[in-house]
Amino acid sequence: MAVASAEVMCHIITEGTVVPLLCALAGIGLFPFQGIFRVVKENSSVIEKNDDVHQENVRFIKSERNLRFMNHTLLDCLHVDLLQIPASTHLHGICKSPHEYLCLRCKLGNHHGNQGEKQWAGSFNQSEWQRLHNFIPPYGWGGLPYRVVMNTLRLLAGTSSGRLFESSGQCVSCAVVGNGGILRGSKQGKAIDSHQFVFRVNGAVTKGFEEDVGNKTSFYGFTTNTMKNSLQAYHVDGFTAVPQNPSIKYIFIPSHLRDYEMLAAAIQGTAVSTGADKGDWPSKYFGNKRTVKKMKMLHPDFITYVTMRFLRSSILDTSFRDLYMPSTGALMLLTALHTCDKVSAFGFITRNYNVFSDHYFDSEMKPLFFFANHDMVMESRLWELLHFHEVLWLYQRM
Repeated sequence: MAVASAEVMCHIITEGTVVPLLCALAGIGLFPFQGIFRVVKENSSVIEKNDDVHQENVRFIKSERNLRFMNHTLLDCLHVDLLQIPASTHLHGICKSPHEYLCLRCKLGNHHGNQGEKQWAGSFNQSEWQRLHNFIPPYGWGGLPYRVVMNTLRLLAGTSSGRLFESSGQCVSCAVVGNGGILRGSKQGKAIDSHQFVFRVNGAVTKGFEEDVGNKTSFYGFTTNTMKNSLQAYHVDGFTAVPQNPSIKYIFIPSHLRDYEMLAAAIQGTAVSTGADKGDWPSKYFGNKRTVKKMKMLHPDFITYVTMRFLRSSILDTSFRDLYMPSTGALMLLTALHTCDKVSAFGFITRNYNVFSDHYFDSEMKPLFFFANHDMVMESRLWELLHFHEVLWLYQRM
């Protein structure tokens, strides 16, 4: 079938100048959010086949390499709402880099101070509520109390809530570590820890496995449900506590009301006041030093974008469609790809997954089971494809 063109005309407002730029929608992670740019789509149609979508994504992404040779100070930064924040100026884009990996994060430099920012009262408004309350979590706010969502997101005050990290002026390397059994005996610990930032998810056991998985953690990604399930299911394997240190940031995936309630309680230093986690103290998971700077939450629009653009599973066409969402690892890996310059993926599913145990910390061989809420085979095809085209580096072994 013919694959629809996804070229868009982006008008990037930089210090009073409108610069037209032909860019690929998926290649730089653009989605028509409210922000510092506007997008005009022409001649677009629905792309249905997953394999065609993957091939087209790679074509778009690869084409962005040419844009690195353009004047970056002229282009400034592109706006993408990755996180749920009160300030709507998320700055991401294209930077020049000596390596062969894509640069998807903007070199903010002196430009950051020039960008206007809005408080959440300006971005969380009635029209946004009317738009997003039509979609169930994690793709929107459907079924969630208006006041809970509003009050939680208003707590994410300050410009730091809109960024995973501050710009260093250098291309940033990130390792995203899944929990796959492929890492057992891999001796990849030093390679993982050599990255500037390390993302981990769910049952992120490191003690006793440092040689294989390292011990550095910069970001911990989870839903409240996956975090608590991991603490219960993998306690015997050594996952007795969520990673904690003064520099770790926690990335909430808003899959349920309890994620908003847990986030609000964590920022305020109180027990969860309502719902399934009523009476639970976030401090036992994230430590006693409460600071809004440590708490992040992915935006429903970003989750919708990566799901429909990269991981639109056939499960969405079945009776299980309301259960489906990309895995926690997939969301963290795609977050890193839209934030970091060089991304390495460790412990993710590969086509020979049946050779390895489910997790690297399993004391005995356990097969990997597939459930209707994720499409792990589809995810594995995407990682392999992006590795082949040098968009990321995927750890693989026989």
